[in-house]
Amino acid sequence: MKSKHIKRIFSIILLLALVFGTYVSTNKVMAYSILWGSKNFNTSQYSLKYYYLQNGTKNYSSIITSGVSAWNTSSARIYVSKETDFYTHYNIEFTSKDYGNTGWHGHCQAPIPILFPDNSYIKLNEYYDSSFSGNGAELVSHEMGHSFRLDDISDMTVLMRNSGYKGSAKPEKDDIDGVNSNY
Repeated sequence: MKSKHIKRIFSIILLLALVFGTYVSTNKVMAYSILWGSKNFNTSQYSLKYYYLQNGTKNYSSIITSGVSAWNTSSARIYVSKETDFYTHYNIEFTSKDYGNTGWHGHCQAPIPILFPDNSYIKLNEYYDSSFSGNGAELVSHEMGHSFRLDDISDMTVLMRNSGYKGSAKPEKDDIDGVNSNY
């Protein structure tokens, strides 16, 4: 008799777990994903500086400017400006050259708290220039998202999508919410 009640209770718990688990998984919201934790600054806006070091044959100044502008005109609590002096402190270093057949168009070494907490390094791969042409500002804006501690996610409607291009350098609400939760 006692084992019959235990089986019934276990069956009810299992059924509830299945129903609740299905509800949670079907109503899951793909939200931003954070790299290395939050900066948690108590300011209304956080200012960053970038520097562009052109090591290859292509000049990506204009697409970097467009990618920066996409973030600066959003409601994200960051503002990025250009630093022209290599020897002055800056937070984001862009480098462009032909890195070869690596599989990536752009790559960001995001800030790592102990090693370099306020600096990130973004590489633009000239090898794939024709692949990202027309989407260069989006590529820059996406890599900047990593420098703001955002990770790639599977939601294909956001800037921080894990593959391909969405056709705009403009950060979406989810991208902006992620940055604002960090800064």
